[in-house]
Amino acid sequence: MPARERSSWPAAPHDPGDAYGYTPLPAARIPPGPKAISELDRILPWLGTLETGDRRIVWARAAGLSWARLAREFGISVGQARYRWNGAIDLVVAAAVRDTIETGAAAALRPKLLPNRPHCALIRARLTQP
Repeated sequence: MPARERSSWPAAPHDPGDAYGYTPLPAARIPPGPKAISELDRILPWLGTLETGDRRIVWARAAGLSWARLAREFGISVGQARYRWNGAIDLVVAAAVRDTIETGAAAALRPKLLPNRPHCALIRARLTQP
């Protein structure tokens, strides 16, 4: 259809159900389970290695913001937003690899990570025994 014959108005719905909002509602989000929360608790320290701006870019991108909107929100170009996001993701991956290599799966039980408190002395002693 030629541009002069088109209207800037939105297309009118042909189904009365669509016109009055009788369409089904989107599915509700399911709250995360304990395993997902534990995984997030393990991953959040990796984001601590990032600068505040880069951390906000990673979170905004994870929340679903488009590159264009993200660039507008931060006052940078789309290319710069992608560049900073890629650099931040590289740092997060490096922190994850470092955490896996240095501490392994049982990181919470390692003696060096236990706080210097009296009630941890027994746990520390058992972990250091051969």
